[in-house]
Amino acid sequence: MGFPSPAQDFVEQRISLDQRIITRPAVTYFMRAGATHYREGILNGALLVMDASLRPCDGSLLACRMEGEFRIKRYRKLPKPHLEDL
Repeated sequence: MGFPSPAQDFVEQRISLDQRIITRPAVTYFMRAGATHYREGILNGALLVMDASLRPCDGSLLACRMEGEFRIKRYRKLPKPHLEDL
């Protein structure tokens, strides 16, 4: 037996990253980074969360399938829409 914990009134729900980060589960994908891109803040092995429903704007990072591999590219609109290597 014993006494109830005084902190019992302050118990909160567990934090769910699914509820906080993922707004559209049907179009959200996870991917591990295979290379480090320091300027973009991506380290090798980092878990990337991607929402396929978002429309890219100038400067967005995209996961692109090229030559049978996924690669991260930067989308640029000017002078015409194109993808840049990081």
